[in-house]
This record gives sequence, structure tokens and C-alpha cells, in this order.
Amino acid sequence: MKKFYMFLMLLMLSLSLVACGSSESTSKKEDKKTQEGEKKSKKKKKKKKDKKSKDENEADEDETEEETEEETKEKKKKSASKGVGDATLQSYTAVDSEDYSITVNSIEEDDILGFTVNITIENKSSDQDYSFEADNCSINGVQTGVSMYSDVAAGKKANTKITFDDLKAYGIEKYTDIEVHIAVSDASLGGDELGEENIHIYPYGEENAVKFVYEQKSTDKVLIDNEYLTLIYTGVDKEDSWGYALNFYVVNKTDVEMVLNADNVSVDGYMADPFFIEYVYAGKSDFISMSWFDSTLEQNNIDKNNISNIEFTMDVYDGDDYNKAHFVTETITINP
Repeated sequence: MKKFYMFLMLLMLSLSLVACGSSESTSKKEDKKTQEGEKKSKKKKKKKKDKKSKDENEADEDETEEETEEETKEKKKKSASKGVGDATLQSYTAVDSEDYSITVNSIEEDDILGFTVNITIENKSSDQDYSFEADNCSINGVQTGVSMYSDVAAGKKANTKITFDDLKAYGIEKYTDIEVHIAVSDASLGGDELGEENIHIYPYGEENAVKFVYEQKSTDKVLIDNEYLTLIYTGVDKEDSWGYALNFYVVNKTDVEMVLNADNVSVDGYMADPFFIEYVYAGKSDFISMSWFDSTLEQNNIDKNNISNIEFTMDVYDGDDYNKAHFVTETITINP
């Protein structure tokens, strides 16, 4: 019996040890599986993280590339704008005749006299003094006032300036195309005219020359528009330097100088001659005014603040030949 009990105890002990080993083995397997699962999970997370990081980097790179492209475009724009914005001019000889020469030296956009072209005039004559005068000019195709007069003695040179009226009020900021007509004459009193010179100047390069295009306002009124000219009434100025003025924009579509004159002018039924005769050169345009002295209106008891009717005949003809058929002879009525 003792042997039997001992055998039974040994058997139970053996079974217990086997169970423990099995449990431990299972536990180790489970631990191993858990560890492997954690490793896989970490790897997946790492891959996701790496992928996310890669995607973010690629996105950052794309964004950087986009920004770089935008910056490049902006730089190009700024560079182009700078090129157009800064007037640069190489000195060149614009006129070189047997008797005289005219050299365009430089441009000053902000001179005390306004936009200025600096020139040098040389008198090549050995015994004749010459006078040089700028008598008409256009900026971007629009006529404007110009000032330049210089007497140059025989065999001498003179540095002088050509100055222009300001056209900013009409929306012309950059003088891209300057055309100046210079008359040359004998400097003696009553001296004969010896020649005429037409100088073309492109401060920003000929390729950047821009012709002015007038943009009509809703208050404008087209008075004449045919094959010869366009005439637009643009408004009234009650405080004009002359007194009272009607303002117009005119385009000469012909290849000859054009003269505009007003006849039979009446203001509120009273004859009242204005200060008006305008010359517009071939292919050019101009901002012009028909003006009355305050005294002219006062003599007719006309209140310039309450003028309601102005009537006149516009006569337009060839400036070189009055006897040729006139371009326009038309009665016009304006109600300011």
C-alpha cells in the first residue's frame, strides 16, 4: 500500500510538472506572439510615419517649388516693370547736316522744369549765327506745349534743355514716344528760316513706345466722327485761366496739318466770340479748349455758372490750303 501511494504521488507530481511546463511553454509562445505583434505594429507605425513624413516632405518640396516659381515670376515682373519704369537713353546724334548738328544727350524725368531732354547744338558755320527753336511737339501721339530756344554763334556749341508741358492730368504718366519739331533760322533780326528738323526720342526704347488711347467717359459727347477727324466734348471749366471754357479731345486722322475754327458763336442767345483756333498736326491728337473772358460774358449779362446753351459752326480745313474742300463745316449745339 505504501508503494502504491508513493507511486500515485509520483504520478501526480509528474502530471503537475508536465502541466506547468505546458503552461509555461504556452505562456512563452503567447509572449512571443505578443512581442512579434508589437514589433509588426511598430514596423507598420514606423512605415506609416515614414510614409507620412515622406508625403509631408514631398508636399513641402512641391510647395517650395510653387513658391519658387511664384517668386521667379514676381521677380521677372518686377524686373520688367523696372526696365519700363526707368528712362534710360544712350547719347546719339539726331541731326547731322553740313551747317549744324543736334545731339540728344540724356533725359531728366524729375527736373525742376519737369520732364526734360538735354541736347547739344553745334553750329558748323564759320561766319553765320543760327537760332534753334522747338515750335511743336507730341508725347505718345498727343500734342503738347514745348519750350526750347537757343542762339549759337558761328563755330560754337551750346548745351540746352527741351521742356514739355505736363500731361499727367490726361492720364499720361510715361513719355514713351517724344517727337519734337525744331526750326532753324538766321540769328540776325528778321533772319530767314534755314531748315526744319524733326527729332524722334524713345526714352524707354522704341519697342516700348505706347500711343495714347483716349477712354471716353459717360459724360462725354461725340460731336464729329468721320474719316477725317474725331471731336469729343469732354466737359466745362468755369474757372479756366481765361475765364470760362469748353473742353474737347480731337484726333486728326489725315496726313496733313488740320485747323479747327469756330464761327457764329453764341452763348445763351448772345453773340460772344471765344478765344479759339487750333492746329492739329497730321496723325496727332490734342486736348483743346474754347474759352471766353469773364468780361465778354459779363458784357452780355451772362452768368457763367448758369450757361445753358452754346452754339457755333465748327469749320475744319487743311492748314496748308484753305481753298481746298473743308473737312467739316457743321453747326454744333452744346448744353453745359
